[in-house]
Amino acid sequence: MNYNLFKYIIALIVVHIGVVSYAQIKKIGLAEVEVFNRRQYNGATQNWKITQSEYNYIYAANNDGLLEFDGETWRKYINTGNTIVRSTYATHNRIYVGAISELGYYSYNENESLVYHSYSNLGNLNTLGDYWTILEIKDQIIFHSQQGLAIIKDDKLLKTIAAPSILISCFKVNNTILVQDEEEGLMELRGFELYPISGGHRFKGQVIGSMMSLSNSEVLIGTMKEGLFVWDMTTIKPWDSPTNKMLDKANVFCGTVHSNELLVFGTIQSGIIITDKKGKLVMHIDKDKGLKNNTVLGVFVDIEGNIWCGLDNGIARIALNAPVTFISSYFDLGTGYTSSKIGDDWYFGTNQGLFTINNKSLVNPEKTHSDFKKIEGTDGQVWSIYNNGTNPLCGHNLGVFEIDGNRSKLITPSSIRGVWNFKPVPNNPNLLMCGTYSGLILLRWNGANWVFHKKLNDFDVSSRFIEWDALSNLWVSHGSIGVYKISFNSALDEIDKVELFSTDYFSENSSVVVSSVAGETILSCSDKVFYINQYGKIADYTQLNKYFPSKEFPLSYQQDKYGNIWYFFENHTGVLRLLEDGNYIRIENPFTNLKQKLVSSFENVFVADQANAVFGIEDGFAHYSTQDNNNFRLPLYVHMRYFKSENDTMVVALNQKKVQTQQAIPQINFADNTIEIAYASPYFDDQEVLYQSKLHGVDAHETEWTRNTTRIFTQLHEGKYQFDVKAKNSYGTVSETLSYKFVIKPPWHRSNTAKIIYLILILLTASLLGFIFNKRVEVSRAREKLKQQERFKRREEKLKNEALRNEKELIKMRNDKLRTDVLHKEKELANSTMNIIHKNDFLVSIKESLKQIKKVTDVSQLQQKVNKLIKNIDKDIDSESYWEIFEVHLEHIHEDFLKRLLERHPDLNSKEKKLCAYIRMGMSSKDIASLMNISAPTVDNNRYKLRQKLNIEQGTNLNKYITDM
Repeated sequence: MNYNLFKYIIALIVVHIGVVSYAQIKKIGLAEVEVFNRRQYNGATQNWKITQSEYNYIYAANNDGLLEFDGETWRKYINTGNTIVRSTYATHNRIYVGAISELGYYSYNENESLVYHSYSNLGNLNTLGDYWTILEIKDQIIFHSQQGLAIIKDDKLLKTIAAPSILISCFKVNNTILVQDEEEGLMELRGFELYPISGGHRFKGQVIGSMMSLSNSEVLIGTMKEGLFVWDMTTIKPWDSPTNKMLDKANVFCGTVHSNELLVFGTIQSGIIITDKKGKLVMHIDKDKGLKNNTVLGVFVDIEGNIWCGLDNGIARIALNAPVTFISSYFDLGTGYTSSKIGDDWYFGTNQGLFTINNKSLVNPEKTHSDFKKIEGTDGQVWSIYNNGTNPLCGHNLGVFEIDGNRSKLITPSSIRGVWNFKPVPNNPNLLMCGTYSGLILLRWNGANWVFHKKLNDFDVSSRFIEWDALSNLWVSHGSIGVYKISFNSALDEIDKVELFSTDYFSENSSVVVSSVAGETILSCSDKVFYINQYGKIADYTQLNKYFPSKEFPLSYQQDKYGNIWYFFENHTGVLRLLEDGNYIRIENPFTNLKQKLVSSFENVFVADQANAVFGIEDGFAHYSTQDNNNFRLPLYVHMRYFKSENDTMVVALNQKKVQTQQAIPQINFADNTIEIAYASPYFDDQEVLYQSKLHGVDAHETEWTRNTTRIFTQLHEGKYQFDVKAKNSYGTVSETLSYKFVIKPPWHRSNTAKIIYLILILLTASLLGFIFNKRVEVSRAREKLKQQERFKRREEKLKNEALRNEKELIKMRNDKLRTDVLHKEKELANSTMNIIHKNDFLVSIKESLKQIKKVTDVSQLQQKVNKLIKNIDKDIDSESYWEIFEVHLEHIHEDFLKRLLERHPDLNSKEKKLCAYIRMGMSSKDIASLMNISAPTVDNNRYKLRQKLNIEQGTNLNKYITDM
């Protein structure tokens, strides 16, 4: 046998010791109620009959249509037209509905979507008015209206039975159909006839709201105003029960049997009343205790044991089968921090004070807030309760109170503020250690009462968690500081030494809590546990590792008097239940309803006995009973609610049951390759069902467990896909994997049809090209001969023409050169002529000047005239006009030389440009000196300066530099 399974079976045996029947269970609190308003289910306020399909979906008859709930979302079906749906009944993969002048059923099509089929065209069924009830017996479906009964089998109308007067109600009890007629009273349907039952006439003119089986031979009949009666198949007599008066005033409108042990009454005035089959009240839930309103129009028990209520305004789910009930909002006690049972009295400490109630009142389902008595003087924050065998002590924000009945007495001085806890001093029963907001105090037993003894000096740290070790050292943990080890004198009433172990000593980013577990003083962190060994040293504690294999440890522990270890994580709790062999079994499933409800950082539990535990929660207290027979291992199913592509008008679904079949594999066009998939698990006892999914071909691994109920995939490539999804509830139950296959077709240009067309086109094209090629080869060969001859002729003519063209070009080039030379010679001749003319004019002027000098007799005047003549000669030699003429000739011969020279060296003056020009013409320094009317050394000096101005590097020839330019 699997070891884990064996441990689970042992745990169930231990947990459920003492269970005889459901009726013996004492629920001291109220069951959790989940309410759905019209905005959530998107329907009208009024809801009538409720049913559950074989896929576990919940269906409710609503004034706006048929409502469906899959555990995650609501849907509304309005195929019955704009009529109020009064009744619904699910069986054999069908959901039957009855409305005003309309009746029929929903069934699943090939896409597993609900499709409506109407029966209104059978006979005159659309004239019978409102169909209030739908029942099934011997494969026959019976629709009840006030005007009669319609009996249908295999979608055929077998019989319409007219009402004797008005059929007020109709029930199926002990495999018998019973109806109430306004004039005839209670009647039984046998075959296709109605027969009065013995004593049934007493219900003439009354309204029967419910009929439930008490046994195989007894039926409980509940009326709206006349009370309840028992029919034993022969006589009818009033039901003698403790709840008769309550039910008489409540106006019973509907009812059902729960787990074959309890009777659930839906009333007009008082909500839900639950009794055992002897009429003893088990629970009463009305508007003040969680319902939306007190008028219940329909009740139904699902496979999990939840009670579904169709209300006059909304829908409610009552978690009656849950092992946890609540003493919370309705009782208005405040936030629960501590609880205890001392003798026959219960004590509940909250942020509003200390409340007490005796056990008889606590287990009474009719208890109210006034039954909880606040003890005088305890207004404010209560932290702890200590049972000393006489009067209990209360750790309070103001100090320590001694409780005597409904009175309290403060026994600590006003300077002591905030007492967290109480710990007896080892080997000294007359001393009691208390941790306070600012250190430690001692209480002393004076023989009759506990009295304040002293405040311990040398330690003023808040001491919320304290524990003694085997060596009588006191360990005090502080969340943000660390752990203190306090040593005392031999009398344990004076502090000798305080040693601090900071939080860094234990674990990063984790507070440390000290507690006592299995006889050891342990220090718990979120990722590790330590203990105080026999030498008073901190050491690793590994005994709990096997129960927390993930190495995520609880934040705190609390061991009860039976050896069970209760532990608390950040948002949930559990227990290590002690087994007979000394090992433990980890149990968390029964405490699912406590998730997110415990008081953060102040989690607490009081274990009254093996069957009952009380937890403090944010708005009161929660009671856990091990005697509840909730089945935590019900099979879990996950359904694909819809599968649709981007442009789909038809939605495909897939429902999972014992046998999963997919009718067809959808073929999705490539243009619609965005896929959306929604899924849900109709498990209503758990608000946090988790899902894990994988799309093969896209996801490398399964996703993490999340609350997400939809996935969207975009731009999927063509190919075959399989989507897998499974669900897991908080009890650890995992559903079978639901698989759905689909295909994304390739785009048209990559489809098989396109490929065949491409192949045909390629073959046709190849054949055509081959034919054309052969024809062209034949024609080409014939033409090639002609072309060859023509090419020879054209080449010959071309060569002749090219020769003529070349000859003409050569002649033209020669003529152009001759014209250019002639033009140049003409310019030279003109320039020479102008120079001759200019020189002649200058010589004539010199001649005239000499004639004038000849006439001068004065020596000084003569000298002056000669000097002037010399200057004129020099001026003429260096005339700029000569340079301009020279420059024109130079540019003609050496095109753009001076332009390029000035682009590179724009800062050259006129003389430097002349020198460059002369050097370009290859003149010697002597010729240049003659032309520039200077000496040869001056020319060399000017050449040196020109090298510097042109930035010519050493070793570069000036003449070559200018020539290359």
